[in-house]
Amino acid sequence: MDRRPAGAVVLLLAAAACTSTPQPPQQDEATSEGAPSESSAPTGPTAVGLTETYEFEDGLSIALSDFSRGTDTYIDWESDPSGETEVTDPDGDFVRFAFTVDNGTEEPVDLTVMMADCAVGDPAVETEMGSYGVEGGESGYPPDSTVLPGKSAQAMTTCQMDKDENELQLSVSGNDPDAWGREMVVFVGEVER
Repeated sequence: MDRRPAGAVVLLLAAAACTSTPQPPQQDEATSEGAPSESSAPTGPTAVGLTETYEFEDGLSIALSDFSRGTDTYIDWESDPSGETEVTDPDGDFVRFAFTVDNGTEEPVDLTVMMADCAVGDPAVETEMGSYGVEGGESGYPPDSTVLPGKSAQAMTTCQMDKDENELQLSVSGNDPDAWGREMVVFVGEVER
């Protein structure tokens, strides 16, 4: 029979509790064995058709329309200082389209935190945006203003696209994901040659 004082037994039990190895929490059968829980499920970009309107959960929507093809020209100041001679840019084939943002949210949306990237071909290769096919006063880039609730913003946007290509991908995401606060959407489809 062990004749230790009762206080010693309490101290031993307390010491054992402090030095025991913690056990991992028990897993629920529904999420065990490799099945991801809802909070850890991977999320990726959402792909939509090139001419579809995509609406984010908060009511903001983006649509691409009015596609056209062209070849950029420039003034050859070197050979004609008068500026009257236009030359076709050998790398200046482009696709031009309207990029429209409708603000169906209840707050103003700052589009300066939105970014867009063009890729062409299959497999897709990133290409330049905004430098080709720009007409008087246009930037060639998506809208970059603040859009008030219930209002829209539109800009004619261009992507370099060789005349032999017809596959276009336009990715829209946030250059500051926390400020943008929306998933990436990729518009994918064919543009007539």
